[in-house]
Amino acid sequence: MTAVDRRDGAATVLDPGAGGLRPVNRTLHEATEGTFEIHNPQGAHALAAGLDAPLTVTVEGHVGYYCAGMNKQAMVTVVGNAGPGLAENIMSGTVRIGGNASQSAGATGHGGLVVIEGNASARCGISMKGVTIVVGGNVGHMSAFMAQAGDLVVLGDAGADLGDSIYEARLFVRGSVASLGADCTRKEMRPEHHDFLARTLATAGFDANPTDFTRYGSARRLYNFKVDDVDALSSSQRAQTATDPGRQGTPGAGAGAISPDAPPTATGGPGPDTGQGWNLRESHTFDRNTIAEIQRAANTGVYRIRGWGAKRAIPTFDDLVFLGASMSRYPLEGYREACATNVVLGARFASEPIELAIPVTIAGMSFGSLSANAKEALGRGASAAGTSTTSGDGGMTDEERTHSETLVYQYLPSRYGMNPDDLRRGDAIEVVVGQGAKPGGGGMLLGHKISARVADMRTLPEGIDQRSACRHPDWTGPDDLAIKITELREITGWRKPVYVKVGAARPYYDTALAVKAGADVVVLDGMQGGTAATQDVFIEHVGIPTLAAIPEAVRALKEMAVHRTGVQLVAAGGIRSGADVAKAIALGADAVSIGTAALIAIGDNAPARDAEYRRLGSAAGFWDDFHTGADPAGITTQDPDLSSRLDPVLAGRRLANYLQVLTLEAQTLARACGKSHVLNLEPEDLVALTVEAAAMAGVPLAGTDWIPGRRSG
Repeated sequence: MTAVDRRDGAATVLDPGAGGLRPVNRTLHEATEGTFEIHNPQGAHALAAGLDAPLTVTVEGHVGYYCAGMNKQAMVTVVGNAGPGLAENIMSGTVRIGGNASQSAGATGHGGLVVIEGNASARCGISMKGVTIVVGGNVGHMSAFMAQAGDLVVLGDAGADLGDSIYEARLFVRGSVASLGADCTRKEMRPEHHDFLARTLATAGFDANPTDFTRYGSARRLYNFKVDDVDALSSSQRAQTATDPGRQGTPGAGAGAISPDAPPTATGGPGPDTGQGWNLRESHTFDRNTIAEIQRAANTGVYRIRGWGAKRAIPTFDDLVFLGASMSRYPLEGYREACATNVVLGARFASEPIELAIPVTIAGMSFGSLSANAKEALGRGASAAGTSTTSGDGGMTDEERTHSETLVYQYLPSRYGMNPDDLRRGDAIEVVVGQGAKPGGGGMLLGHKISARVADMRTLPEGIDQRSACRHPDWTGPDDLAIKITELREITGWRKPVYVKVGAARPYYDTALAVKAGADVVVLDGMQGGTAATQDVFIEHVGIPTLAAIPEAVRALKEMAVHRTGVQLVAAGGIRSGADVAKAIALGADAVSIGTAALIAIGDNAPARDAEYRRLGSAAGFWDDFHTGADPAGITTQDPDLSSRLDPVLAGRRLANYLQVLTLEAQTLARACGKSHVLNLEPEDLVALTVEAAAMAGVPLAGTDWIPGRRSG
């Protein structure tokens, strides 16, 4: 029997046990209508995932992970049990399970109907965004965690922490509830709720009395909800909040807030007037910034939120220098002898790898944290330079896709704006596990940046604080990640490269696990990497420098025999110049990614706007309150007046110029080392100026052959 074997009456019979999963899913993806029966599923993962047509599909037997994931229009029935992530991110259509469903059923679902006739395990409906889920039995703990919209109807009992951190979803439970999660409370049942339950139960095929159910929902104490009012904050209230010095993390409330009238310090930056100062000795432990932060914390009782990346002094690429050619090496002649810069990313498993003209890419930054004009500018600049840009949390904008020749689509824990159509429109997929500024943490977007458009894309109330989970809702470890990557490949026909992005913490192990899970590309983000908003303590005290992370990741790739041959490494976090690009490549990266530097190139922290930054309690070169939405440059804001200040065409040209300079500088250094391609740079071309940098980078201390910490043979 073949995978697509015969027609049994009106149904086409498919058998993954005979020919494998790929032919079955390919047949379903190519169909525009019809009825299909899948026999002998053998617990296959990602079966019938990514359907996008009004098909009728019946699976005779048990299924594994992500069955009917990202479904659109199709009616999928499983006569058996389902593994984790059933109908995850469902957009429309109906998915019915005759037995039980494992954890995270209906996770992040945007629409449609999911019916589970038996029990559903933990985290059913986690981060749901509009789907209706009906469970005939019980649901496990943490069900409807961070549920944004939609309905969960449970005919049995609910486990502990139901509806924890819920937004606007509605929960209906006929049985008992072990406990309610944070900000979840019992709600009044009104006639419209009884009517909804009567219709939904009838559609799902359950005979139950709507009056037997209890409704639960948000107590509206989290996320700066306006208490007892479903409407978002008005524009005037948002403006007042954005300038209120009592609000956490706002301009003027940050550590080391600067007075507009403060004179410069000895280093040239603004600072307090200390008079003659010759006899005043500042504490290294309790300097002025530390004192200001302690006093701010004592005044407000909340931690500081800010953007940017780590500001503390740490070893950087500046602590390395190249050994240019002289007698023992032969340099290339200036601009006469070619030094290539092209790079191919994602050829390990993808049939359509990414081909870039330069080894510098633009990192993921969300629409929401950035304005639409800023996203467009990044796309324009990257395209002009022959490289890629990346979407970010919150989904893909038309401006970004239209003006980005090569666009990497990020797949994040929040799944905000996640759409299988956009997944296919992307040129590659980046599964974000961590971020250099906050490895182990999630993101946040405060209410004054949740405009109507941002709210619509993320399925959130306008003007309400948003936070992103630190873990993906439908997988919990590297073995699950391998199955998730298989699902993404099945949905995109194995055409798109799959990146895995990790924050630099344990780069050797994280890189090895990403490769084992099936990544084509590993993106490694060091602690200098930027963010739109997170806790200051996270930015400064979690993760390791990019300089230290790259050699450990390369060690893992070499041990797995895939370095520079099968899996590419993209290094990110604090890349500023062509020298940084060349040094990262010499240490073993195939390309680098820039975020903060790209924003500076298009106008962030521009000296010309210093007076406006000072009115906000900061100064040009110091501004890091990206989360407030008050950016004078029009980059990290959703305010239409501020956003209009950024001309995306001009800003795109500036970015293209900057990328050109990075490339020329990297070529200059490579030629000086005798290399005809920047990817031919190697650790042997580098020495370190400090003991710390030598130990981290694994290159000799200048003038010696000593590599501190190097294990002897």
